[in-house]
Amino acid sequence: MMKLFSFSLFTLLTLFTVTGCSDDDSDLTALIGESVWKGKLTSVFDGVSYENDVRIEFYQDGTGIFCEVKTEGRYDEFTYQLSDNGIQFTTVREGAPLKGYWWLLECSDNQLSLRTHIGDEVNYHLLEIERLR
Repeated sequence: MMKLFSFSLFTLLTLFTVTGCSDDDSDLTALIGESVWKGKLTSVFDGVSYENDVRIEFYQDGTGIFCEVKTEGRYDEFTYQLSDNGIQFTTVREGAPLKGYWWLLECSDNQLSLRTHIGDEVNYHLLEIERLR
């Protein structure tokens, strides 16, 4: 019972500390539309961390391209929808890293930090990217 209470408390605290770009997602829309980003994708599975360099291109029509640098010749196309506190990615290929909802942790004019599975410290993805253009 104490473990459940601790997990619930941690989850609530984590959700309240998640920050956004500003008061609404229109700023996120302006930041994301027609932009190119690079950075790191950290994937944690059963507590083991894997890190990959990534490149992401967002287009204003709600589509984009994702590439892990180590597999530069292979791109995943995706569609995305923005919300007040994150991005929902829908991908063509099943099992692609970006698929699903990503919570917005931090953003500025040139940097974004997004994460899946808030509250789960054993299985999640963390995306930390900076804007190239």
